[in-house]
Parts: sequence; structure tokens; C-alpha cells
Amino acid sequence: MESPDALRESTPFRPSFAALSGFKRPEQASADALRPALPFGPTPLAPGVSPAQTLDPTRTAIQDEFETSPPRLPELSVEQFASCLAEIKAYPERIARVRERYGIANDAVHAALDATWQRRLASDVDLATRWRTSYQTYLDWLVRSNTPP
Repeated sequence: MESPDALRESTPFRPSFAALSGFKRPEQASADALRPALPFGPTPLAPGVSPAQTLDPTRTAIQDEFETSPPRLPELSVEQFASCLAEIKAYPERIARVRERYGIANDAVHAALDATWQRRLASDVDLATRWRTSYQTYLDWLVRSNTPP
């Protein structure tokens, strides 16, 4: 090992204590090996809080879920999408049950599914006509029957 004076002369900065004392960092330190030396245990996360939120408390769980991977969208036909929205329109208090039945996991998935269908319907006039017809037919049937599906 070089002497402390040799280190000072060869570098434009002041050497650290570790460099001067010959301290070498272990190649890998496992958490299990360090745990007995720590006076505290790991801090548990509050329910619904992701590890990313501990670094940035302004993040929400929905942001974490949406940004880490794109939401998995259910594959619905135009008639299924129309009936889903008609059921939500006719019975807004049953939105959770309707979403579950159509495989829509949460608000982020619902928003992504809606955006996908908006793009598809805007680019295909025939598909938009089928959607409008299906939506109105199913909504009228729901209102007439007065029985939630």
C-alpha cells in the first residue's frame, strides 16, 4: 500500500479515511449479515404504498401500476364494449360489478380501454355506427326491463 503522503501528492483531492487506513469494502454485503448490527429493523410500508412512493411521496399507487407496465386490457368486441358502457350508464351504482364482469380491473384499465376504443371508433365509421346502434339498443332494453343484469 502506498503511503498517505504519496496518495496526497498523486491526487488532486484529499484521500478518504478508507484510502488512508487501508480499509477495503467487502465485495458483497448481504442484508442478513448486516441485520444483527443494525439497531432497528426494516420499516414496514403502509398498506397501498409502493416502494417508489417512499422516494417520492407525491406518487400514487395508480401511477406506479400504470407506469411500470401497461395495463392489461380485456379483449371486448364492439358489442361487448357498448353493453358495458350502457350498463354503467343505466346503473352507475353497480359500476364495480359491471367492470368485474367485463374484466376491467381498475380506473386505469377503464381509462386505457376507453381511449383505445375512442381511437378505433374515430378511425372507422362503420365500427362507430355499430357501436352507437349496439349501445342505444342495449341501453333501451336495460331501461325497459328495469332489471340490472
